[in-house]
Amino acid sequence: MQIYAIEAQVRGKPPAKRLALRQALSSSLIDALRAWLENQIPKLDGRSNLAKTNSYALVRWEGLSGFLNDGRIELEAISTSLTVLPLGVTISTFGRRAGKASGMAKRVSELARSMDYSDEFD
Repeated sequence: MQIYAIEAQVRGKPPAKRLALRQALSSSLIDALRAWLENQIPKLDGRSNLAKTNSYALVRWEGLSGFLNDGRIELEAISTSLTVLPLGVTISTFGRRAGKASGMAKRVSELARSMDYSDEFD
């Protein structure tokens, strides 16, 4: 995954350096992901889970892309949460909304793969 390869390069660097590298290397990928999600809206049945997932991601875009604005944020923490939450491990800790949010994030990933865009964001 391109974004995670970039994160491997910036890991261990001071927050200011990490931020500068992320903005230079990851920002365009994240912008492309957002444009792709926005482009999918008219193609999806508004009642489908994928449409709901897409909308959920876009409404919460600031939080999803926050690592581009703060060099202290570890992208690994975000990905770990998204991996563990669908299993229900932390739902009791973070509440039902966290479990639902992680399920939605997983569906965005599935949508990208189903539309053959996974290589662009991997």
